[in-house]
Amino acid sequence: MKRKRVSPGQSIQKIEIPLNSLETQERIIGTLHKIETLIQKRETNLLLVSELKKVMFLNFFGDPVLDKGKFLFSTPFHNLVTIHGGGNYQTQNVPRESKEQLAQLTQTAITRREFDPVQNKKFLHKQFVKDSHYIQKGDVLFSRKNSLKLIGSAAYVYDDIANLTIPDTIFRICCNPKKISGVYLTYLLNDENFNKQLRSYFGGTLPTMSSITTKKLKQFIIPCPDLALQHKFEKNILFLRQMEDRMTKQLSRLRQFISTASNDLFSGKEIIHIKPDLNALLARIDLENGNYDYSAFKDVPLVNELIRKISREEEEFPDIDIYNRAQKVLFALLKEGFVMQEYDPKKNKMNLHINETTETYN
Repeated sequence: MKRKRVSPGQSIQKIEIPLNSLETQERIIGTLHKIETLIQKRETNLLLVSELKKVMFLNFFGDPVLDKGKFLFSTPFHNLVTIHGGGNYQTQNVPRESKEQLAQLTQTAITRREFDPVQNKKFLHKQFVKDSHYIQKGDVLFSRKNSLKLIGSAAYVYDDIANLTIPDTIFRICCNPKKISGVYLTYLLNDENFNKQLRSYFGGTLPTMSSITTKKLKQFIIPCPDLALQHKFEKNILFLRQMEDRMTKQLSRLRQFISTASNDLFSGKEIIHIKPDLNALLARIDLENGNYDYSAFKDVPLVNELIRKISREEEEFPDIDIYNRAQKVLFALLKEGFVMQEYDPKKNKMNLHINETTETYN
């Protein structure tokens, strides 16, 4: 008996798709659109902060090749740092599962000029490791063997790290804190013009695989600006990194929400209410415009978060500009009666709280 052929189109038509009501679908789509807009803004802001750090280096020190006169003095590398080579250990082609396990960093961990400890290979078995091969907070990791484009890439280790070693393709540079800042050195080595000068010290017969020896790198001349200025630059970079960290975490949560909500759209589940992003809303405030519409902030969880953050002052905000905007919003809500002040005699201070009689709150 011949089987009846079913076209792909007919098969697709028979698939049952569980859906919410049209009204719920529209609400979900509207929410997803808002979140996608926030994601795009966060991604743009992260790119801007990344570029700002590079611009900040030039604003602080000038071009290390073209503006040599701005630097106090120059000296060979070996007067400022200690350089450690890496080793070759037997590893598996998989990353470690926990920080307690021994692992060796891969070359890709620093090629983007940002230290990524996740890029590693787990040790095959227990092996003797030289102390100088262990990565530590404050190290400058330097790509000593790579393609001509990537050799000389440097990354600073900002956080404590355990049981992670360097391979023989990466130098571990330990700075003398009385002579040079590791953060300054990292940005110097990654500067495009300066890196081009450094390439003259590289050897190798193939452009796809060049290298530099410890001896040659020690002789390379490093321009040194005032140490106090280096520390000021480092402080600014650390602040920007905190901003990046907060934005990255927010971006991760937003992407997770998008993924969950997209699945729920076709599963028949009811979508959860997402808490508005306070910092994103504050960034839209025009400090020069006294007639700004504050209706977007009339949400109980949002105002509670605003009050909590304001009570802890600047430490809870990405920067002073956002803090000033938050104050402006709070003053407006106080003036309109959405937020109330109440004196606490025990603590001798004024407390802020939502006016519970206000009916316009959700």
